[in-house]
Amino acid sequence: MLKPQANSTRDIVSLDGIWNFAIASSPDIEADAPWSKLIPPKLQVPVPASYNDIFADEKIRSHVGWVYYQRQVTVPRGWSPENQRYFLRFDAATHRGRVYVNDKLVADHVGGYTPFEADITSIIKPGERFRLTVTVSNELSWETIPPGKIQTLANGKRKQNYQHDFFNYSGLARSVYLCSKPAVSIIDITVVTDIFESRAGKVQYKVETSQPVEDDKVKISVLDEEGLTVAQANGTKDELTINSAHLWQPGAAYLYQLRVEILSDSDKDEVLDTYELPFGIRTISVKGNQFLINGKPFYFTGFGKHEDSPIRGKGFDPAYMIHDFHLMRWMGANSFRTAHYPYAEEVLDYADRHGIVVINETPAVGINLGIIAGVFGLKAPPTFAPDACNEKTQAAHDQAIRELVARDKNHPSVVMWTVTNEPASAEPGAREYLEPLVSLTRELDPTRLVCFANMGFATFEKDLVTDLFDVICLNRYYGWYSQTGDLEEAEQVLEKDLLGWQAKYGKLMIMTEYGAEAVAGLHAVCDVPWSEEYQGKFLEMFHRVFDRVETVVGEHVWNFADFQTTSRAAEAPRILSQAQDYKNSSTQVHERAVIDWFYISTLALFQLQNSTVNMARLPYPDVNGTPLNISKLLAHSPATVNHWSKIAGAHFKDLELSSKNRELVILLSTAKFRSTYEWTHHSTVSAKEGVTDAQREVIAQAGRQKGYFSSQGKLESLAELFTSKEKALLLFIEAVIDGPEVADELWTKAKTEFSDREVVEMITLQGFYYTFSRLTTVLNVELEPFAKPSKL
Repeated sequence: MLKPQANSTRDIVSLDGIWNFAIASSPDIEADAPWSKLIPPKLQVPVPASYNDIFADEKIRSHVGWVYYQRQVTVPRGWSPENQRYFLRFDAATHRGRVYVNDKLVADHVGGYTPFEADITSIIKPGERFRLTVTVSNELSWETIPPGKIQTLANGKRKQNYQHDFFNYSGLARSVYLCSKPAVSIIDITVVTDIFESRAGKVQYKVETSQPVEDDKVKISVLDEEGLTVAQANGTKDELTINSAHLWQPGAAYLYQLRVEILSDSDKDEVLDTYELPFGIRTISVKGNQFLINGKPFYFTGFGKHEDSPIRGKGFDPAYMIHDFHLMRWMGANSFRTAHYPYAEEVLDYADRHGIVVINETPAVGINLGIIAGVFGLKAPPTFAPDACNEKTQAAHDQAIRELVARDKNHPSVVMWTVTNEPASAEPGAREYLEPLVSLTRELDPTRLVCFANMGFATFEKDLVTDLFDVICLNRYYGWYSQTGDLEEAEQVLEKDLLGWQAKYGKLMIMTEYGAEAVAGLHAVCDVPWSEEYQGKFLEMFHRVFDRVETVVGEHVWNFADFQTTSRAAEAPRILSQAQDYKNSSTQVHERAVIDWFYISTLALFQLQNSTVNMARLPYPDVNGTPLNISKLLAHSPATVNHWSKIAGAHFKDLELSSKNRELVILLSTAKFRSTYEWTHHSTVSAKEGVTDAQREVIAQAGRQKGYFSSQGKLESLAELFTSKEKALLLFIEAVIDGPEVADELWTKAKTEFSDREVVEMITLQGFYYTFSRLTTVLNVELEPFAKPSKL
């Protein structure tokens, strides 16, 4: 479904603002019939916003059932009554929206996070005013996605139960528009891209129109970011080639515009309708242990998120959105998952524009009755059953997938579809339920990968569906929900788990959730859960394990920022500890975030930031080939880069110094000069040359302290880690760096172990990486997309 667009043939009028509001007096809205009368302005709400937290009224906040929105709308007098059609467009109504123009029902849509339209051409006229009423229901059942169940209490109050852990924010949380389109109009566009070996871009397009149109009356133009036409065609379906195409790349987005025009039969210069769709040229694939974007390895770093913000709930707010993106970028994130529902399309537009990679998720969360029972050790009722997750649930899930793909298929930032989060994938019936949905997703979009987020109870021995998916996504909390406070045991269990999945399936893995909650300001020397230090150590432990498992290609911390959950732990799928209940009020719970509800950060935020690199201070020049970011920035000085590449090549091809000793020099140099960029890249290289994790950890410590290796007895205590030759190297290079002179004793040790050539090579090598390191730290050179961040 195309977004509303104002141009020479189309108009849009925003209906955002203040609407009159009322709560239904009973579940039977036919008795209320709010569309048949004026709703008084006793209560008013902003649109877009969830209504729950707007008022200081618990009855409204916890209301279950219908609410009513109403406002008056005037159709612009200048809109043509001929050859135009008029639509109401709702970006979302959570979870069911019924739309009335005056007394007439014009739309009824179920699904709380995707857009829908109503054609109202026959019942409105330009210059006239009409009453617009929208009834919105927040009820969840086994016929909705996400599912839920309504319970009627002894006092007659209706209570909504559901299996997911985030608060059921409801209402008109996204924008509403009145739109004008030509009678003969463009109703959908699909763009699929590929890249030829020559770096030419292949662009396949398909246009759907409201009425049949001859191919010679459909004009296609591709415009670059300068507004220049780079390709043209005619017809509703064709393939274009863009020579020397600019690729959409992570961190370096480039967007073309596909302009579609429908021309008049009588006048070839008259444009009946036009639409411009931004798109990026990029490919997605998997090869061996690598996730590839444009044929280049990409490593996911980032977060699971929610759309929550104070007062607005899930209401879209561009200020919060941009601030969140900048915070994520500051922490080194290159990607995120839209947990656990489709986000506002403006979020994806921003990700497209700024090169942020997105894993896009359906609202299918809570398809698991075993989580609560599993926490308490109780026998769970079957999830897939006639009175639980059934054919009607599957039909709603099918619709959710169709609407998500239809809305987001042209966003280059989206690289994977998440069919569901934490389903009961080890239960009988799981495969029968999910397999048709996976097939549907591939049928709708064969260009992207398909995944689901696996919950810990469905171990690699028990899971019944993972073979259906392209990438294994795991949500794991060893050290938090289990092994609480014992990070040593948690590390062992985590590594065993990941190696088990790797051995059984041999597929790429992304840790889509891992994290521990912290109370901002709570500190502890020992491993005390809820302390900021424990949260940091928890993350460090997971990162160590990721580095040891070859098929891990991504890590998304849960969660970016606190979000609203249910008021009682018993209502949440994860039973939270007494400490969490104590921390939070009786009306809200926030989970495992590095930023709290009011954007107060914990130490983990700075730890994540320090393990990656900030945004570069200089722009990356557009250079031929696909060089590393450091090489791109060196291209600002062409004379330097030409000679620099020769010196770099010499240090890797023509040294007498062994490869392992070369890496020891580089690691110690980059650790001393605090270059996360170089340290991260050479952590991987050094591992291939025989440097162990334990050796790297000691060298990282040496980087934080002047004279670390020369301190009394230090290297003697590390005799099992380093050979005598390696100890001589570390002592010598540390002295060279800490300088300005090297003591005779250290010089003698170095000369005993190394030739004259090797000594010169060690000195020039550390000098070379001094320059490299300073370039990366001063210019904030960003990690390559394929790099696994290594904490320095």
